[in-house]
Amino acid sequence: MPNKVELPSKNNIGLLRYILASGVIAGHYYVLSGRELSPLIQLSDLVGGFFAISGFLIYKSYKSRNSLAAYISHRARRILPQYMFVVIISALLLACFSSLAPAEYFTSTGFYKYLGANLTFLNFLHPTLPGVFTDNPITAVNGSLWTMKVEWLLYLSMPAAVWLTDRYRNRRFTILAAVYASAIFYRLTMEYIYSRTGNEIYRILARQVFYQMAYFYSGAAIYIAYDRFCRHKWSITSVAVILYVLSIFNYPMQLICRPAALAVILITAGTTGRWGAWTGRNDNISYDMYLMHFPVIQVAVQLGWSESLGFMTTLALTAAITVALSCISWFGIGKPVLSR
Repeated sequence: MPNKVELPSKNNIGLLRYILASGVIAGHYYVLSGRELSPLIQLSDLVGGFFAISGFLIYKSYKSRNSLAAYISHRARRILPQYMFVVIISALLLACFSSLAPAEYFTSTGFYKYLGANLTFLNFLHPTLPGVFTDNPITAVNGSLWTMKVEWLLYLSMPAAVWLTDRYRNRRFTILAAVYASAIFYRLTMEYIYSRTGNEIYRILARQVFYQMAYFYSGAAIYIAYDRFCRHKWSITSVAVILYVLSIFNYPMQLICRPAALAVILITAGTTGRWGAWTGRNDNISYDMYLMHFPVIQVAVQLGWSESLGFMTTLALTAAITVALSCISWFGIGKPVLSR
């Protein structure tokens, strides 16, 4: 039997996504400009917040679909068009910012390796374009894209998770707790291996799909128990806030408690009241903002806008350009494909 969960028709989740996307933009602007980011701002939490909200909504989305094919088709049409667009348009337009001549740029193997790696979600294999951003503190064209393969793999894991939690209804929270514990164990294992070997690949692997399951399935667990969650929402959220604050000062606690605590805090904020309902559910461009902002900031860093225009003015300008490009991406590509 499917879960019958009634969410508020007007909620704040859309605005929460904009807040998370804006936080990622500001955080990356500091990092890409070579500035020290405040320890109170955790980019990993902002990204994890997206996954927590996704787990909450995607469990609902899968349960409402008539078939696995319909679910996958909808997810693909929602995610892939704008992703492909940002990869291709970045590769083409950034020829203007390459130290190579256009003929050399477009015939370089690095150009085609970038397209091949990024269009297949293997961004880590070739994150740079030839002659582009070579003098920037970070040379990657779009360091945000690593999460897309994680998100897609999490989407693909959802049918199995729903089948298990439906098949073993009396043990569904035990199953999700085991997934959560496995994710934490994976993260701790990768970090331990990194500390022993110093091999950067293990530090990269530590944040990949298996750890992000802790955020994603925390959101899914709240959806499954949403009625009970609402009855005890404020006591649960109070505990989550305490755990989140304490985790700021304790790294092991941060790894173990933060995903669940953050999921509780965000979903409580997203479904309580209507303070963010004015953003609506349609035409939300936060996903497009997440995809677009990184190369825009990189261009600003290469052109030295921060020095000539000022740090905060450049942040505002790059945010405005990101929003404009995101509108083009959503209204020109994403929305037409999704509405078919």
